[in-house]
Amino acid sequence: MQLLCKETIVFFHGFLKKIQMARYFLNEFQRQKLESYPEMLIKEDMFKFFTLSENDKNFLKSFRGESNKLGAAIQLCTVRFIGFIPENFFKLDKIFVRYISNQLSIHFQSFYEYAVRDQTRTEHLSKVLIHLNYNYYNEDYEKDLQNWLNSRAMEHNSPTVLLCDSLKKIHQEKYLRPSLTTIEKCVSIARINAVNSTYDAISHLTTSNHEMIIRKILSGHNEIENITYLRWLSTRETSNSIDAMLSAQSKIEFLKLFKINKWYVKNINPNRQRFLARVAKKSAPSALEKFEEKKKLQLVVFFLMEVYDEIIDELIDIFITIMFDKLRQSKRQIRELREKHAKSINEKVSAFITMGRIHLNPGIRDVRVRKKTFEKIPREKIQKMIQECKAFIRPKDNSVWDYYVKKYSQIKKFYPRFIKSINFYSNENSRMKSIPKAISILRRVCSGGWDCIPKNAPIDFINKSWSQFVFDKQGTINKKYYELCVLWNLRIGLKSGEIWTDRGKKYTDPDTWLIPIEKWKEIKVEYLKITEIEASATVKMKELREQLNSAKLMLDKNIKSEKDIRLENKKIIISPVKAEEAIKSVEELDDIVSHYMPRVDLTEIIIEAGSWLNMSECFSHAGGEDSRIEASDFKKRLYACLFAQGANVELSKMAEHSGCSESDLTWFNNWYVREDCAMSASNKAVNFQFNNPFSRHYGGGELSSSDGKRESTPVKSKKSASIVKYFAFGKGITLYSWTSDQFTQFGSKVNNPIERDSPYVLDALCDNETLLQIREHTTDTSGFTDLIFAMFDLVGIRFSPRIKDLGKYKLYSFRSTNIDENDPSYTLFANEPLKERLLTNNWDEMQRFAASVKFGYIPASLLMTRILAYTKRNMVTKALVEHGKCIRTLHSMRCMNDIKHRRDMQKQLNKGENVNNLRGFLRFGNSGEMRKSQEESQDCQAACITLLTNLVIIWNTKYIEIVINELKKSGKVIRDKDIQYITPCRFGHINKYGKYNFELENGLRNGQFRRIKID
Repeated sequence: MQLLCKETIVFFHGFLKKIQMARYFLNEFQRQKLESYPEMLIKEDMFKFFTLSENDKNFLKSFRGESNKLGAAIQLCTVRFIGFIPENFFKLDKIFVRYISNQLSIHFQSFYEYAVRDQTRTEHLSKVLIHLNYNYYNEDYEKDLQNWLNSRAMEHNSPTVLLCDSLKKIHQEKYLRPSLTTIEKCVSIARINAVNSTYDAISHLTTSNHEMIIRKILSGHNEIENITYLRWLSTRETSNSIDAMLSAQSKIEFLKLFKINKWYVKNINPNRQRFLARVAKKSAPSALEKFEEKKKLQLVVFFLMEVYDEIIDELIDIFITIMFDKLRQSKRQIRELREKHAKSINEKVSAFITMGRIHLNPGIRDVRVRKKTFEKIPREKIQKMIQECKAFIRPKDNSVWDYYVKKYSQIKKFYPRFIKSINFYSNENSRMKSIPKAISILRRVCSGGWDCIPKNAPIDFINKSWSQFVFDKQGTINKKYYELCVLWNLRIGLKSGEIWTDRGKKYTDPDTWLIPIEKWKEIKVEYLKITEIEASATVKMKELREQLNSAKLMLDKNIKSEKDIRLENKKIIISPVKAEEAIKSVEELDDIVSHYMPRVDLTEIIIEAGSWLNMSECFSHAGGEDSRIEASDFKKRLYACLFAQGANVELSKMAEHSGCSESDLTWFNNWYVREDCAMSASNKAVNFQFNNPFSRHYGGGELSSSDGKRESTPVKSKKSASIVKYFAFGKGITLYSWTSDQFTQFGSKVNNPIERDSPYVLDALCDNETLLQIREHTTDTSGFTDLIFAMFDLVGIRFSPRIKDLGKYKLYSFRSTNIDENDPSYTLFANEPLKERLLTNNWDEMQRFAASVKFGYIPASLLMTRILAYTKRNMVTKALVEHGKCIRTLHSMRCMNDIKHRRDMQKQLNKGENVNNLRGFLRFGNSGEMRKSQEESQDCQAACITLLTNLVIIWNTKYIEIVINELKKSGKVIRDKDIQYITPCRFGHINKYGKYNFELENGLRNGQFRRIKID
């Protein structure tokens, strides 16, 4: 580890003073809210906390007088409810007062005569605390709370969040809550301690030169890019080109000047590291200069470490893409060559046929064959054709490496610096184990140490496809081909996880992504309980056999009946799901609802639905500071930014029409509007819809679907790609989203459109933080693979994709499954049975893989694209594929046997399409094109689009409910089964464009002209 400092840690008095001034950080509104009863008191709380038990009633008998008895009862219930006696104690909702008084058979008005003297209430409270086993807040407990807060402050920096967590903890541990100022003091001390602990952890990284480092980063200027180093390092590349590769390498080399590749920090929570790095990334250099030296050092250190890891991942991503692009270009060149010389090839084939006929003609004597041939085809022409044919001859395996080598000069531009920038490692038992050694040799060659590849260079990774080019007839290694072979295998190893790096996040050692084996023993019980997966492999195999036998018997019966499926020429024919006929009563109801829905501006929906959710609470300052903006201005800027992001409108245009300045909106959007904040608000909207009983007409929140929508993007972006079918001659991205059966969306992601959707399907389901309890999920064909079926089953969710041409996929069974040649379904099953022993031997490890995804150790998409990308890697991946075949077989037979199930899946997919139509309506700015180039900005905008869509969904649902209730009151007969078809995805009543003024100002009516801007 690089030691950069022995400087004595000094507690900076200026910083201390600043923290002490902020010790009491709550404003008057927050303080009043926290010292009072909650504004919204619901009946569930009343029944849970304000219901008196027999023990409570016996305790209250000791109080004399009805007012004292009722007052003590309300104190008892209040302490049980919120953990303290609020200032508005006598302003408790009368419904709650009546509820308690009725239990005691006392008139509720007695409460307002209770204990005029404060001392009396205090004495009663002491008795109540003893009865409830509560304790008074004391010094010993404060020490414990302070220690807990010190640890918590390393995870969260927001003082308000820390305070609310403290209040919750005090209540749970049955201590009477002290004054807010007491907790504020503890929180402030914890934040100071967090700063000191963080500084202690990085003290070994500080050096006499650390001021130079900070000055270089904050005030230095990159002359090539013409921006500050801080902004230069924060900016990610927007393409997967060689220029982007060289740019990223320049950043790595710049960071290595400070030995950042050798910086390591232990015992600091990753959340705090990310938080400090995020503050530095979003701050201007002038703003960072204002921090005290101690805080400034922390921000810069973690920023540099975070950026270094991000750029390492970025470098590898670009490397993997470029190497594949060069392969694709080589294949295209071969294809174009063949097309270009198609006429010439036909000519030579005709000549070959002519010569063949001459040689095979028994009427022509052998001695005359040559003469006859030359009569038909001149010697000079044959010689020319032979020379031309050499260019058309391809290797026996049709490999393209002889054309790939023509890209060597382009690859050589970046690869020497690339392999020098990163250290690579592999397992000893991996087939890629010699790649790191081969890379070391290439480093030596590129540095000029060796002119050729040494004879002892590792060659065990070179397969037959490469060997014919790498080695000549004498066995000598061809330098260019060897270099390209090593780089190509490096790409394969990085993608599969067989090769990893010591820095970065995506490409580190795969073993660190999974739950540690020691911890797995502790977590396994919880995993089995949550997923309801069978722990025993033997029992699980027995269950699967029984399910397969049962489904097969049903399939045979249905094939014989030829009801919905039949066999034709040994191929299964499945009747398509017929669309339901339009119901007249539904059409009438839909027209009536459309007529009565209020005509409303989109901005009004954002404001109204946002107020239902108290949405502004979800958007916090990226630096963890409490907002000092007036509440009205805060909401105005928030709504303007959300509208701009969701509707795809530039902030400059929004500033012109919202009354906010562009600088205010830009600053607010930078510090408050982030992906995590937008998704938090979106989750609130999903929960609001879930808690609305009316949404049960649409579904119970247990079924979901996911689908991708292609969006064109005119700017450079790493995730954009060309697909003529969708983007003509331009490029675009895929906006992938997850939709519940209640029409709300609980996840969104920006993907590359050329990638399959399947690796990403599980992401939002495993990261779901809403009240939705998803038990079944559906997608279209692009969303499934056998691996996905296995992972879904192991995380406890049924996967039911709509598979195109379902009958062409082979079914699988265990060896013991009853399959006879005379069975109608016999031809549908594969000849090779499922490998039961493979599943049994790897069952526990398969569960560990799934639990790692379920508990957030690794995103599902990363697991799918990395560890499971190369199926030969280990036996666990093979077992997962085998398990997926079994689960897919069960799903296929279920679809064949149950047309209602297929119809339900189709309905859910149609809901997703309807929501996508609504998203398209809302994204009206810039022709719907995604004009963000940075991945972080794209993800943020995708989250804002999801939030805006959910706000419209919950607003429509609420007003559809109001309309239907009014219709019922007026005597209109409405069938409950018709309501499910009244979609909340409607948007005909929404004005998304705003209002326009078509009247001239008074001065202009008289023939005058407007003033022009003169610089």
